[in-house]
Amino acid sequence: MAETNNGKTTIALRFARLHPAEHDPDNNRSRVPVLLLQASLAPDEGRFYNSILEALHAPYRPSEGAGKEEVQVLRTVGLRRLIIDEIHNLLAGSLARQRHFLNVVKYLGTSSRFRSLEWEP
Repeated sequence: MAETNNGKTTIALRFARLHPAEHDPDNNRSRVPVLLLQASLAPDEGRFYNSILEALHAPYRPSEGAGKEEVQVLRTVGLRRLIIDEIHNLLAGSLARQRHFLNVVKYLGTSSRFRSLEWEP
């Protein structure tokens, strides 16, 4: 974390624009190399997955459990970089919720199912 108004978000936006989404019409799949989203106001797993699905323009039901959303996120696109702006918002939750949310983020980054969805154009 760095001081406010240092241009962190601007750098992240530029990086995301330099790596736009691509569509593979042969397989009817999209590849989103970089997804930038803003952390919610509290560490909430369901809200986090919903924000990813919304940013990807993937259909979802907010009422479904986080487990179903997790699977849908992992199957949606070949995501290589997830940038979470304002991640310090997770400090608004209890220590237990903070740890759980960090485990969710870690799981997404290390999941073999997540990495196996990548395809090279």
